[in-house]
Amino acid sequence: ARHDVPRPAAEAAVARMLAQQAYHTMGHVAAMLLLLAGSAFFSGSETAFFNLTRRQIKLINESKSRVHRLLSQLLKKPGPLLDSLLLGSMAFNVLFFTLASVLVFRVEAYWGVTAATGLALLTFVTFVLLADILPKSMAYGNSWLVSKVSALPAYLVVRVLGPVAFIARFSIVVPFMRLF
Repeated sequence: ARHDVPRPAAEAAVARMLAQQAYHTMGHVAAMLLLLAGSAFFSGSETAFFNLTRRQIKLINESKSRVHRLLSQLLKKPGPLLDSLLLGSMAFNVLFFTLASVLVFRVEAYWGVTAATGLALLTFVTFVLLADILPKSMAYGNSWLVSKVSALPAYLVVRVLGPVAFIARFSIVVPFMRLF
């Protein structure tokens, strides 16, 4: 007589394990998509804000619109704006690739090195296209619209990340730049 686990119980355990792994994987993918969108926001916003023409900036500064006043306030201090956008972008990028690495290691464990390498290349190409090239290209061609749409979120980013960016600038960047 065999003393193994009955076949239906073993199959049920495997099914539960696969369902749990699929659930975790879907969570990772959903989080990666949100991080991809956030990174695209930072890339596109940076390009849009710093591609505005002098004429557009003059119109913004003269406008009574709330969005334009907010945009004017951001553009009056481009250093903190840029620092905050870069810091936010870096945080989203690092988190995206951290989750991508976890996913790649999982794929390697179940499907091997070839599948893991394919996934790593796919996530990299997807990231470069959707979080960098496409948002920057769209923002470059539509700086006026993108800067207006991005004004409030960028303002909030500067308010939240500004102090951290300020500390990083004066404790790391400025001393490093003095070396050159």
